[in-house]
Amino acid sequence: MNTSYYLVRNNVHYGPYTLEQLIQQGLTSADFVWHEGLPEWTSPALLPELAPYVSQPPQYAWTPATAVAPQVSFGEAISTCFKKYATFKGRARRSEYWWFMLFNFLITVVTCGIGSIVLLLPSWAVTVRRLHDNGRSGWWWGASVIVSLVYLVAYCFTVAQLMMGHFNYDTPVALPIVIIVSSIATMILGIIVFVFTLLDSNRGTNRYGDSPKYPNG
Repeated sequence: MNTSYYLVRNNVHYGPYTLEQLIQQGLTSADFVWHEGLPEWTSPALLPELAPYVSQPPQYAWTPATAVAPQVSFGEAISTCFKKYATFKGRARRSEYWWFMLFNFLITVVTCGIGSIVLLLPSWAVTVRRLHDNGRSGWWWGASVIVSLVYLVAYCFTVAQLMMGHFNYDTPVALPIVIIVSSIATMILGIIVFVFTLLDSNRGTNRYGDSPKYPNG
C-alpha cells in the first residue's frame, strides 16, 4: 500500500502526496512532513527516503503550531471557574469563558436574577483571565465596571431627586451630563471587552502565564 505524505510549508498544510509527488515539491530544511506511523511532524532531511532530495541540511526542530489542547467542556468550565472563584491571575481560554457565561445566563434565568449574585465574582474573575489570555490587561474590564457604577449611582440619585421633587429646572445639569457620558463610556468599553473575549489565545507564554490552548507555543 502506498504511503500518503503530508507537507507543512510556511505554516500551510498540503497533501496528501505520494512519495514521488512529495519529492517534486522541492523539499527544503524549512519544510516539515508527516505520514501515518510517524509520532510527530519532522524535517524531511531526517527521513531516509527524503533526505537525498532536501536542498539544505536541517537547522532546527519544530512542533506544529496548530497543536492545541482539547477544548474545555461545559462541566470543566464550571468546575474550573468555581475552583478559581476569586482568582484574577492567570489565563482562561475562550471555551472556558463562554461555557461559564452560558452557565451564568441559565442560572440567572432560572433563579430570576438571584443566582447571578453568587456568580458575580467568578464571572468577573474569568473575564479578567480571558483578557489576560490574549495579552490584555484586566483593567479594561475594571474600567468598564467602574464607569457602570458611576452611571448607576448618578441615575439612581437623579431618580431619587425627581421622586422627592427636588429636581427642577434650577438644578445644576452636572448629573444629566454624568449620566450621558458614563452611559456612552459604558457602552464603548463593553463593546471593546466583548471583542477582546472573542480573540484567540496568545501562543506560548505571555506576561500572565502559559497558554492553556497552545501548550507547545
